Amino acid sequence: MNQPESTTCVVVGGGPAGVMLGLLLARAGVEVTVLEKHADFLRDFRGDTVHASTIRLLDELGLGEGFRALPQSKLGNFKLPAGGKEVTLADFDRLKPPYDYVAMVPQWDLLNFLVDAAEQEPQFTLRMNTEATDLLYDDGGKVAGVAYRTRDAATGVETGTGELRATLTVACDGRGSVLRQKAGLVPASSPCRSTPGGSGSPGTRTSRNSWPRSCPASPVPMSSSA
Repeated sequence: MNQPESTTCVVVGGGPAGVMLGLLLARAGVEVTVLEKHADFLRDFRGDTVHASTIRLLDELGLGEGFRALPQSKLGNFKLPAGGKEVTLADFDRLKPPYDYVAMVPQWDLLNFLVDAAEQEPQFTLRMNTEATDLLYDDGGKVAGVAYRTRDAATGVETGTGELRATLTVACDGRGSVLRQKAGLVPASSPCRSTPGGSGSPGTRTSRNSWPRSCPASPVPMSSSA
């Protein structure tokens, strides 16, 4: 095992949430290290949508021009079939330009863009091929960082283990979060309040979504850029 290291904040997970948090903390002068277990961002993701509020945030951070230069498509109103008709789930016509659409951007392009911006900050460090495996605790029982292992980028063979101690530990490692499990945190869930065609009375907590998981969505394309 390597000698214990330290940072002010360790963020586990180099997805959009983790990288953006790292960028914001670094800009605020906080020393932050983001750990990402993969060698790169070139893999399938669950979502490639960037919503209007996020586009506004990118503008406020001075990143809007660079973001708009990424390959992307613009989506307008979002509809789903229900009960033999289409139901509008998102009506972007109600929003004021230029934040009146959802951008579809390959997530690897977005992540590389955000990392490039974050690495302009001296307080930001991204460590790829570094997987958090457990939480560290201080003598008082408080979380004090993470244990990790590293792998060779080409072969995937484990190359070492170590500890990174931190004043603040943030779990951004996704729906199968290792850190959430290690901390004993259980996600809370609640039933849908109301949905078109639900099995309960509209507006009640017992109504359920009747759309099948295979139900096709019908976003309205506006334009695309390469």
